[in-house]
Amino acid sequence: TNADIDGTKRTCCVGINNRKAARIAGRLMGQFLGGKGKIAVVSSAIASENNNYYVRVRETEFADFIHKEYPDIEIITTLDSFEDPQITYEKTVKLLRDYQDLQGIYITCGGVSQVGRALEESGRAKDIRVISFEDYPEVVDLIRKDVIDCTLAGELQQQGEIPVQIIMDYLVFGKEFERRFVGQGNHANRNIIETLTIGWELLGLLPRAELDRIDTKVLDQYYKPTTAEASEE
Repeated sequence: TNADIDGTKRTCCVGINNRKAARIAGRLMGQFLGGKGKIAVVSSAIASENNNYYVRVRETEFADFIHKEYPDIEIITTLDSFEDPQITYEKTVKLLRDYQDLQGIYITCGGVSQVGRALEESGRAKDIRVISFEDYPEVVDLIRKDVIDCTLAGELQQQGEIPVQIIMDYLVFGKEFERRFVGQGNHANRNIIETLTIGWELLGLLPRAELDRIDTKVLDQYYKPTTAEASEE
C-alpha cells in the first residue's frame, strides 16, 4: 500500500499515480511562477535503498515535465533530505541563504514541517511558492499560514481500506470458484450456457478494474458486480 516493491509477486499495488501527481505538481508550479523562475527540489536520497521508488518517480517526472513544458523554469538544485528533520531544516536554511532569487520549492517526501519552519524564519514564506504531498495536520497548518501553496493528498484512508477489500474479494472468489465451478461433482449435468453463467457470476465477485485482460465490450455486456450470497440466487 502506497509504495510498490520491486521483484515481488504481488497481485497489485494500491497507491496514488505518482507519475500523474508529479506532472500535476509541475503544471501548478509553472502556473504559480508564470512560466519562469528558479526552483529547488527537496527529495530523499534513501528512496532507492528502501526499494521505495515513489519518491524517485515524483522527482524525475516533475523535472521532465518542467523541462519540457516550462523551459524558462530552472531547477537550480535538489536537496537530499534523507528523511531527517534536522538535515532537512539545515539544508533549507542554507538554500534560502545561498539563493536569494529562489521562487519555488517542490517537496517529494517528508520534511515539510522543517521546510516550512526555515521559510517562516527567513521571512520569505510569502515570496516562495511551495508544493508538497499529503494532508497531514502539520501540512494543513502550513497551508493555513500561507507557507505551503498546494499539497497533493493521497487519500490515505482509502489506501488502507482498498487493499483489505481486494484481499477479501480474492479470498471469496477463490473459495466460490473451487466450490461452484471446479467442484461441481461427477454427476453434475450442466450445459455450456449454465457454465458460462456461473463463470460470469463468479467474476462478478472481483472488482471490474481487476479484469483488465477481458475486452471492455465483453465486460460491458456480461459483467455484473455481485456478492457470494447473490451469486447463489
